[in-house]
Amino acid sequence: MLLVTSGGAPSPEVALLKSTLRRQLRRRRSALTPEARRAHSDAAAQRLIECGQLEECRLLAAYAAVRSEADPSRVVRWHRQRGGQVAFPKVEGERLRWYLAEPEALRSTPPWSIPEPVADPDREVSVSQIEAFVVPGLGFTRDGHRIGYGRGFYDRTLAGSSAATIGFAYEIQLVDTLPAEPHDLQLSAVVTETMVHWGGLAAERRGPQ
Repeated sequence: MLLVTSGGAPSPEVALLKSTLRRQLRRRRSALTPEARRAHSDAAAQRLIECGQLEECRLLAAYAAVRSEADPSRVVRWHRQRGGQVAFPKVEGERLRWYLAEPEALRSTPPWSIPEPVADPDREVSVSQIEAFVVPGLGFTRDGHRIGYGRGFYDRTLAGSSAATIGFAYEIQLVDTLPAEPHDLQLSAVVTETMVHWGGLAAERRGPQ
């Protein structure tokens, strides 16, 4: 469920609510032990692989997990083993740009120490070429709304994209409501270790469950 605010800059109340939520969700996620994170990440990956959402995908966009994020590396390995290509994001200005890369070639990049690909023009792909995005975040609703880290990179990059957008998370990151502006991204689905939560935009893309 989404608490929608009016257009324009968020009110001080909404900004404070989002900031408080981010702190709470970050603490909740960080409280998981490394062993639990690995187990939950592997279980979520298996659910994503089995749900059919990526069955016809050839070019997948994913991310390299940092700190306590749910880790989609098992999905990346599976997709590459079946002959698919994987693009990873690189922050350039106010947007993400996407480059084909092997996970082991990613390098931690300041200021956020996020593993990123090399900006090789010959390996760059456009958002329109990507058929599915695996998306990180701090919190999600079951109908596909998301709160990220506050910089808006995914909202700007994926605005208008027709690709499947899949939140990848732990079940403890799910919340009943989120405050959001009209430009905030709604995901096709959110996948956790316990189930696939189909978003409001995903009905026409659903595979077997």
